[in-house]
Amino acid sequence: MVDAIMQLQQAPAEATVVKRVALIRHGLGWHNKSWRYGGLAWIGNILTTEDVQLRPEGQVQARTLREAIDANPEHPLRVVEAVLTSPLSRTIETATLIFETLPRARFVLCPLAVERCLATCDRGTPKRALFERWPHVKSWEGADELDELWWPIGRTFAQEYHPADRAEQLLRVLASRPEMNIAVVGHHGFFHHLTKRHLKNCEVLWCTLHESAMGTLQLVPEEEQENNEQLS
Repeated sequence: MVDAIMQLQQAPAEATVVKRVALIRHGLGWHNKSWRYGGLAWIGNILTTEDVQLRPEGQVQARTLREAIDANPEHPLRVVEAVLTSPLSRTIETATLIFETLPRARFVLCPLAVERCLATCDRGTPKRALFERWPHVKSWEGADELDELWWPIGRTFAQEYHPADRAEQLLRVLASRPEMNIAVVGHHGFFHHLTKRHLKNCEVLWCTLHESAMGTLQLVPEEEQENNEQLS
């Protein structure tokens, strides 16, 4: 049943649109470096780095998106009321750079949105050290409740490779929040599990969260929903 929640298909006629969700992948991180140059060196990056920050190119990507928002009063991300952020450093840095000039957006630390914990680069920084690195995060919603060791621990490779339980919990959290327009700043692998889409660094994918009469939640990319409606 959990897998059915993740299936991307046209929402049934009786489904209710709960809210809009913008998925934003983090900017280019130091663990991503070798992807740009080909070869297999990236394997060493993901197996030897822990909780990396953004490369200068990644910071530029995030600032470029922020500048686009600032320059356009009608930019879709201006309506975002809450920014749920994975507590990994690369997502904290990305979320801050993109949304720090938008006073309407409320920042929320959300460990459910963390990357699939399959390599050392996906392990987090303990809470105390994380707040020393990013002091401003202590004022974010969810900071007090964050566990000292907050990333997925004690889970099998299979549970994290296909984190359907964690994805369902995130959808429930999104559905329960009062905001109608939410951004989630997260990661390639976890977002691919949610949407079957490969997002580039700082790419934005707008989705609609639907709830069926049976209470089943679906996160459907808006462009896919539009295509389905045209075919129906």
